[in-house]
Amino acid sequence: ACIASKKNYKRGSLMLSLRMYFLVVIAAIPWVGATVAQAENSNILRPNAATQQKSNWVVTQKKKTWNVYCDEGRSINRMVNKRARPGDRIVIHGTCAENVTIPAHKPGLILDGKSTGTIKGVGQFGINILANGIMIKNLTVEGGGFGISVNQGSATIQNSKIRLASSIGIIVQNNGSATIVRSVIENNRRSGIEVTTGGYANIGDTTKPGPLADGNVIHNNGVLPGLPDYPFATGVKVKRNSQVTVIGNTITGNSGGGISIREQSFGLVTANLIDSNGWAAPAFIGGFGILLSEQSLINFDRDSTNDPKNYPNTTTSGLENSGYGFVCQGLSTYEGFYDVNPDGTEATDRVTGEDGDLSIADTCAGRFFSGGFFSGMPPLVSP
Repeated sequence: ACIASKKNYKRGSLMLSLRMYFLVVIAAIPWVGATVAQAENSNILRPNAATQQKSNWVVTQKKKTWNVYCDEGRSINRMVNKRARPGDRIVIHGTCAENVTIPAHKPGLILDGKSTGTIKGVGQFGINILANGIMIKNLTVEGGGFGISVNQGSATIQNSKIRLASSIGIIVQNNGSATIVRSVIENNRRSGIEVTTGGYANIGDTTKPGPLADGNVIHNNGVLPGLPDYPFATGVKVKRNSQVTVIGNTITGNSGGGISIREQSFGLVTANLIDSNGWAAPAFIGGFGILLSEQSLINFDRDSTNDPKNYPNTTTSGLENSGYGFVCQGLSTYEGFYDVNPDGTEATDRVTGEDGDLSIADTCAGRFFSGGFFSGMPPLVSP
């Protein structure tokens, strides 16, 4: 009986110890959960000193900032596809040689070059944008067939350089849309910016007052080092039922012409400096400052006497465009202040060419005038 009593005592002590252990664990679970929740809610990552320098991400608010160190062999595409979530920011350090695609299910991404990051396109494009709400800023994009392609998606491109593309610097196509401000688009083989197949683009800042305020520099397209000059490159080309605002930009030195609007497209074009374009255009075609053709429409003002952007497009004296300043062909329509200031006074400058200011075919319709604003043009509507 005494032996049995000792066994029961040991069994009871063991059971008590197990109960105490489980009670301690269960009591600790809410504290652990609270600690994890606090860490998640704080949105702060504090890596130790040994790992902080190489850490490739930090958390800020509810979005993450990811760093891609190109010179260490890191990949922007891998970051976009494997780690970044919609709305995240990717900071690019050094030069990455790759074709970057932003898929439709990654809207809101920001690619930030911090003014030193570069993407060198090695194939069809440098950046191919299929998603909406993408931001490209402080970044240099070089090479590729297209430097940046906005294909069905939407993007803002600001404070960036797009250069040395074998075809087009920036193409906005297939109902895509883009806002392009404070950027340099230069030395691309065919055109600086092309908007096509139902695309829509704001080229230049539409809000700040005065000519050339926060516009882009679009120059020397058609000139690609190591290749013969391409004679048909245009600074801005709009075609195939597309729409643009081109406001406050410097458009100079493009081999074929300054701005062309063709194939049933529409443009609002005002307050641009348009110099020295069309210098390589064949004589049978001729260069131009602005070309309107094939049942397209152009408006040279914004239908408001108080609009700070209602300045004429101009050409610097001595830097006239080859051919004519403005050319209208093929059942197209023009309207607005071609050579008049916002207060109705005649402008001392206008878009001019070596052959004259205007070349308007009999098939074109429209008028320039010096009083009042015309409001009968179709409204510019974003797709």
